[in-house]
Amino acid sequence: NGDMEKQGGDPSGGALPSKVRKSIERKQTRKIIRKQTTKRPRNIEEPVNKPRGHVGAKAYSRCSLPYFVDVVKSTCKSKEKVQLVRGIGFGFTLEFDECVVPRPFAQWIADNVCVKDEQIVFNQKVITLNAESVSHVLGIPAGENNINITDDGGKAEFLALFGLSEVPSIKYFGNKIIKEEELSDEQYIRCYMIVMLATFLCPTSNTKPSTKYMGAFIDVSKIKDLNWCKFTHAWLMQAINKYQKEKVKQNRITLTLGGYIFHLAVHLFSCFSYGAEFEVHAHEARKRGVK
Repeated sequence: NGDMEKQGGDPSGGALPSKVRKSIERKQTRKIIRKQTTKRPRNIEEPVNKPRGHVGAKAYSRCSLPYFVDVVKSTCKSKEKVQLVRGIGFGFTLEFDECVVPRPFAQWIADNVCVKDEQIVFNQKVITLNAESVSHVLGIPAGENNINITDDGGKAEFLALFGLSEVPSIKYFGNKIIKEEELSDEQYIRCYMIVMLATFLCPTSNTKPSTKYMGAFIDVSKIKDLNWCKFTHAWLMQAINKYQKEKVKQNRITLTLGGYIFHLAVHLFSCFSYGAEFEVHAHEARKRGVK
């Protein structure tokens, strides 16, 4: 993998200083996250502790960075596969290692998000959440074209490419990569993107991937032209909004907290100097049950 790292995160191959700097910043931020987190069991369903002000309720999603990391590791065994991922603008996702954000911590942040203003607000401090912040953390494509989520039309055509009529589980796509099944370049990209979205960028509480983004993978040559930062941000805001509405309902045993949870933690840490201000935040988080 040393050769891969030297190639940089720019999928076009251009060694732009800004790209290199952002890549270094991301790696440094992930080191901070790893020091604050612990590894979880390798399963896709991860419960959380009770949210503030809502006794007994637990939140779930299919967010599973460890499973996504398994897919990444399999991809990194082949320089050709690495170039496929970089070629569609998602090279930075290959840099992630097994760094799991504790669900209670992510939930604590979600409790302090003002969805209307798209901000994390606590201790009279404000941190903006937007498509640009997603780009800063991940460096994924922010193309001129928005993603069409017309659902069933794209769903049927996408599934037909795999000879399917019904949506399979997330692992149907991921295991094709992990088990190194023989796939065309286009099919490999589709499988990689589905797993990345379903377990990392845009997870839900379902064991199956969402049909809302399947249409984006019918023509893989256009993936890089789509605004994935905007799509990922919008998905996260919708997920947090749903979670917050579920929280206020009575007799809720379980909650759903989907979306790009990793972004909440990384962006929060990156907005602090890791000095006194961070210690204030860490102390407040611990009071809410975050370990």
